[in-house]
This record gives sequence, C-alpha cells and structure tokens, in this order.
Amino acid sequence: MAYLVDADILYGYVDPADWLHEYAVKFFDNFKDIKTSVIVVLELAVVIKRELPNKLFEILKTLDKLNVEILPVNDEITRVAFDFMQRGFGIFDSFHASTAKYYGLTIVSTDHKYRSIGLSVLDPRNL
Repeated sequence: MAYLVDADILYGYVDPADWLHEYAVKFFDNFKDIKTSVIVVLELAVVIKRELPNKLFEILKTLDKLNVEILPVNDEITRVAFDFMQRGFGIFDSFHASTAKYYGLTIVSTDHKYRSIGLSVLDPRNL
C-alpha cells in the first residue's frame, strides 16, 4: 500500500514540540512507500516559514532522508481539486485530496474530512 502524507504529519515530524511529533515519527519509522505532493511541500513551506523559519531550507533534506517521493500535479488533479473546492474543501486540502485520488493513495492525516469524498485515511494517532 502507498501513502500520501499530509502537511500536518510532516510538520509534526519537523517540529519536536508539535502535538503530532511522536505519531509522525512512529509513522515514518513503520511505513514505507510514502509520497507527498508538490502542493503539500508548498503548504509546509508556508507554515514553516511562519512558525519555524530556521527550518525552512531543511524541508527537502528531511523529505530525502525519509525517502518521501514528491508527486507532480497535472491538469486532471487540478480540475478535481477545483471540484472539491466547490464542495467546501479548502484550497490545499482540495489538492491533497485530488492528488491522493488520482494516484490511488491512502492519505495520512488527522483530518477526517477526506473520508467524506471516499478516500482511505490513515490517522497516525491510531497506530
């Protein structure tokens, strides 16, 4: 099984003080075939620049260390993301959901709204 890791889990991994840190570490220690999207990386950069600016340029090194593949976004993913936005999803969450759907991935997140559109969700707090 392959996974698309959401920004909340990556942020939790990067920030030892974050409430998700221990769950994120456990996830990355126990799962393989982990992917993320270029949009998740963008969201993570926005949050880290604001919250942990000294760690901004460590993002790609961390993803490499964790063997996380960064997936591209294409026209179909973009169109589906805009459909999700019309259903009330935020911009970033819409792209995360459409990327997971397009590639057939389980999304790793604490956000359960993804289930409402038929995605498989793994909440690392339940490991």
